[in-house]
Amino acid sequence: MTHPTIRTMAGASAPDSLDPAKTALLVIDFQNEYFDGRMPIPDGQQALTNARRLIAHADAAGIPVYHVQHVTPAGSPIFAEDSATSAFHADLQPAAHHSVVQKSSVSVFPTTDINERLKTTGIDTLVVTGLMTHACVAGAARDAVPLGYNVVVPQMPVRHAISIQVTAKPYPTTRCIAPRSHRSTTPSVTS
Repeated sequence: MTHPTIRTMAGASAPDSLDPAKTALLVIDFQNEYFDGRMPIPDGQQALTNARRLIAHADAAGIPVYHVQHVTPAGSPIFAEDSATSAFHADLQPAAHHSVVQKSSVSVFPTTDINERLKTTGIDTLVVTGLMTHACVAGAARDAVPLGYNVVVPQMPVRHAISIQVTAKPYPTTRCIAPRSHRSTTPSVTS
């Protein structure tokens, strides 16, 4: 059963399209820790496959892609910067024209310069995808809203991992990740 969001009940509309010049894709924490490490994600491989499709669509549309990597100090039990588990998964490596941002907090915003990087390039809309929806994806979405970003969090039927294609086809999006900026439809990418 689908329930309406507060935005829907208030009459707020979702965007019909995304402007590639003002949109960025954040791809969060597709790291070995969630595949071969101490925190394996159920259906993580399916989420990775979906993220690859989303990245391919972003690349085709000219949308900048930011790969976000969680790192902790050397010797830490998870995401240790000196470990193989903190590395990006072999099947989802950043392309040469993608940006990499290393974070040490749940959300990418408090411990990085990503806000400045996005604002400098005129980005006002973020498509946020990644692993651990309830933590790092939700944290980034929630922190982005008061900074002035419109946030789209695509959803696929995967337990802890989300991502889909941004296409003209309608797909559902999450209903409550960032209530003040939530979009209840998946917009198409316009040129």
